[in-house]
Parts: sequence; structure tokens; C-alpha cells
Amino acid sequence: MDRFSKLRSGEIAWDTTREYVKEREDPSHCIYCGESRALTRDHLIPRSMGGPEDEKNSVWVCSSCNSSKGPRALYEYWTRKAGMRGAKYDVPRIAEGKYLKLLQEILAPGGYLEWTQKDLNGRLCPSCRLHPVCVSQSSEGKLSPLCLDAVAGLALLS
Repeated sequence: MDRFSKLRSGEIAWDTTREYVKEREDPSHCIYCGESRALTRDHLIPRSMGGPEDEKNSVWVCSSCNSSKGPRALYEYWTRKAGMRGAKYDVPRIAEGKYLKLLQEILAPGGYLEWTQKDLNGRLCPSCRLHPVCVSQSSEGKLSPLCLDAVAGLALLS
């Protein structure tokens, strides 16, 4: 969440990190598990949720990880895979960096980056599709990485 806050405030700019990410993304190994066979492109925000079809929304993953991720956005996948702690601390940095930049581009035009905790609780939580996951992780009504996935879904549907 700290990196997202820094992107939001302008402390970190995507232009200054783009080349670093390109250098570090290795199309010969799965970014999620390190496997080197049967690699495919995974959409960080699934196409079924309105995620764009471009390199900003994709990373190299093995077919097993791609299949297990299914139609989930990045933080929902990691929460289901490794719990809330995993979603907060274990998401591969390159995937998370690309995802946060993509979220900034998707959320900024609609003013979603300005939402407060009160806005999230009032506008998002009552009808959020990720509510059962939040309940299972004891994060209901709290700011978590799942909120980013949920707000992205909302913004893409608008």
C-alpha cells in the first residue's frame, strides 16, 4: 500500500521505473513461481474484468499459475494463494509495479484515487464482489490490497 500511496502522491513516477522493470522481467521464467516451462502471458487485470490488452497489463507466467489465477485480479489471486499477508508482502515486485501503474492510469481519471476510507466503506464495501474474501481474511471494512482490485473493477465497469 505504501508504493501505491507514493504513486498517488507523485513520489514515484512510472517513467523513472519503466526501464528497470523491462530489464528485470524475464520471459523465460514464471514471474510468480520461477518455473521455466510452458510460459504464457497473464493479464494482471483479466480481460473479463475489462483489463486492457497490452504489455502494461501482462506478465510472463507458467500455464499452471495462469490457470490457478484464472479470472482474478492480482491481489485477489495472491490473497487466495497466500492470505492477506501474502497479498501485502509476497507479490513479485515487477508484477506489483506494473499493476500499480496500471491502476493509477485506470483510477485517476474517475477520481477514484481521491476516495477516503469512508468512501470505500460507504460506496464499495456494501456491494463488493470481494466481500466474502475480505470476511475470510478478517479485513472487512479495512483498507487492504483487495480494495484496489475492487475499485479497479468498479472503474472499468463505469
